[in-house]
Amino acid sequence: MKWSGTGEFKAKHFLSGLNRCNNSPCDVESALLLGNDPVVALQTIMESDKTQNPRKSSRFDKTYQRVHFIPLNSDGTQLLQLLTLPDWNERVLNALFEPEQRSWNQGFMEYDAIVDEVFVFSHLDSDLARLIRFREGLLLEKKGYPWQTEADRQFEVVGFPWQAEFLKAYLGGAAKLRLRTIQMEALWDALQ
Repeated sequence: MKWSGTGEFKAKHFLSGLNRCNNSPCDVESALLLGNDPVVALQTIMESDKTQNPRKSSRFDKTYQRVHFIPLNSDGTQLLQLLTLPDWNERVLNALFEPEQRSWNQGFMEYDAIVDEVFVFSHLDSDLARLIRFREGLLLEKKGYPWQTEADRQFEVVGFPWQAEFLKAYLGGAAKLRLRTIQMEALWDALQ
């Protein structure tokens, strides 16, 4: 899919206007990207990275705070069921981590928790915009930017089995990284 940041920005502005007309004061900050398989998501991210704007303001992670990739199969159906739960994100993070492990959206990059000195990022929401920001943090970490306090930070990404190849392809050479998968059924059990 060829990404058009300007077109998406216009669509987001139009949808935010419709939202306000229906008595909801909030702007549209999330989007869904539907595709046959995660290769579509990878190609879309790579196309988005080719933006000609030097400030990258037309990249889709700058247009939307969250872009959830939904595969057009039973995995996508289950993911949509998860994303429509009330307070789904907090429920998932609470099922995965203890409160003292959570990052609470604070830190030098996108991550969700620190477990045994390993920075853990959850991709169970299939949020591509957050994944881009996480990868950028990994690349800066690899370059050894000044805020780095430990030379050998360890990172882990938690995802579903159907996301594994996509995550390896996108994050492969970024830094010392482990990938852990969790079955959707195990997540549903933890949520209940």
